[in-house]
Amino acid sequence: MNIVEEYFWQADMAFQSNRLNESCQYICQAIEHLDQPKLTLEQLELLWTVIPKMITHHTRSIERLVHHHQSMPIETDECFDRSVQNYVRRLEEDQADRCWKFIHCFDANLIQEKKDIDHIHLHRLQADLYLQLSYVSRQ
Repeated sequence: MNIVEEYFWQADMAFQSNRLNESCQYICQAIEHLDQPKLTLEQLELLWTVIPKMITHHTRSIERLVHHHQSMPIETDECFDRSVQNYVRRLEEDQADRCWKFIHCFDANLIQEKKDIDHIHLHRLQADLYLQLSYVSRQ
């Protein structure tokens, strides 16, 4: 098992244990260690399964912050607002950065696998990924 396969195995184990951020980190590390842009369809599907869950998780954490903010005294509003804005900005930057890494990986796989039957699946995954990235940028 090479380093990329090891990272994807760890990402899959983390995902199955509901450790989403850890799974994303392993996937990003795997992508950074790719010599050639060749991933299996299973690896690409894992990557795609993690993205919507990551976005949903971040959206829920922001909703919890907003709910908590509504119950706070007025004196703390301004400080809390700044903290929430910084947190949301950081989440958006992290999501956008990860999505761009994933898109680059998909693009490279599409270029390499033009004669492969999985090419159609890769195109579909790539289109979905661009939709998710546009969703992140509108948040």
